[in-house]
Amino acid sequence: MFLFGLSHNNIVFLFGLSHNNVMFLFGLSHNNIVFLFGLSHNNVVFLFGLSHNNIVFLFGLSHNNVMFLFGLSHNNVVFLFGLSHNNVVFLFGLSHNNVVFLFGLSHNNVVFLFGLSHNNVVFLFGLSHNNVVFLFGLSHNNVVFLFGLSENNVMFLFGLSHNNAVFLFGLSHNNVVFLFGLSHNNAVFLFGLSHNNVVFLFGLSHNNVVFLFGLSHNNVVFLFGLSHNNVVFLFGLSQNNVVFLFGLSHNNVVFLFGLSHNNVVFLFGLSHNNVVFLFGLSHNNVVFLFGLSHNNVVFLFGLSENNVMFLFGLPHNNAVFLFGLSHNNVMFLFGLSHNNAVFLFGLSHNNVVFLFGLSHNNVVFLFGLSHNNVVFLFGLSHNNVVFLFGLSHNNVVFLFGLSHNNVVFLFDIGTPSVPDQIQGAQS
Repeated sequence: MFLFGLSHNNIVFLFGLSHNNVMFLFGLSHNNIVFLFGLSHNNVVFLFGLSHNNIVFLFGLSHNNVMFLFGLSHNNVVFLFGLSHNNVVFLFGLSHNNVVFLFGLSHNNVVFLFGLSHNNVVFLFGLSHNNVVFLFGLSHNNVVFLFGLSENNVMFLFGLSHNNAVFLFGLSHNNVVFLFGLSHNNAVFLFGLSHNNVVFLFGLSHNNVVFLFGLSHNNVVFLFGLSHNNVVFLFGLSQNNVVFLFGLSHNNVVFLFGLSHNNVVFLFGLSHNNVVFLFGLSHNNVVFLFGLSHNNVVFLFGLSENNVMFLFGLPHNNAVFLFGLSHNNVMFLFGLSHNNAVFLFGLSHNNVVFLFGLSHNNVVFLFGLSHNNVVFLFGLSHNNVVFLFGLSHNNVVFLFGLSHNNVVFLFDIGTPSVPDQIQGAQS
């Protein structure tokens, strides 16, 4: 499984690498500091995201049968209630003013999602039953359209964006995955082909020179990425049980180093200026995370040992409190934000993992649901149109991302050779 996304100028960068039992994801945005890191090793899946200024914070940790997610948005009134019991998952979300409404229900092999946003009209409908997965999405004004259908071993995706012309077509059948993407104006081109144990990716961007080449064969995964001007460089190599990643960004100094060997996963990340620091270490059944942000004081500490997971996070000023505890097969999360009232509740039990995140005004929406062999993720952002859709079913893992205007495009389909670790990372 290989995933790579890159945006120029203000430096939005996403990299994902999967090898043996190790799944790694790293995303970085410049200036106001949006940072995402995900790592999966053996039965441990870890995700950490941090956004500066208005304080959007996401943290997720999965260990054994425990899935944990926390999301927080500042300012206006976001309410979430989610409940999972046996084979029934129920979700209700409500946002004020511009009216964002979400209802999701999962029972047995049927997953149903309905989302509605007012004003500029964003509509999503998704239905999954047995081996058939159907998704339809529609956005008004600048016209973003997505249609996806999966049945048996055939996965089909079609995406279209107006104005600056972003087009995506993807088809997966048996062991062959084909992707073609084209963007107008400044010329971003992506071609990917996967067959048997060979995955090939080639990407080219014009003007300021962004180049990507990736090749995977047997137990060797190699990635090389280069961006001009402000200097973004990525190199990744995986062989046998050793995964090595090195990333460097110039100017404000963002540095990432990750190394995985046998049962030990080590991550170190550092960002200059306002000082965002992340340290994570995983060894055997113990996962340790420490995160610190300066100024407004965001502190995160997480420890997982055996079947018990504990998380405590507290930011300053307007009083945001998070408490999470997991034991055996039951995971409980409670989060509360003062003033404009952001409340989060998440629960995971048995084979059902439920995730929901919602932000007001410009409408940022994320919904994730995992049940039996179906993993579904949908994200939507209004106005400038950022859209993400991910679906995993049986041995097919599918991810689609689209951003308007400056055109950031990401697409990935995983082959049947690496289903488990991908499904675990996206759940």
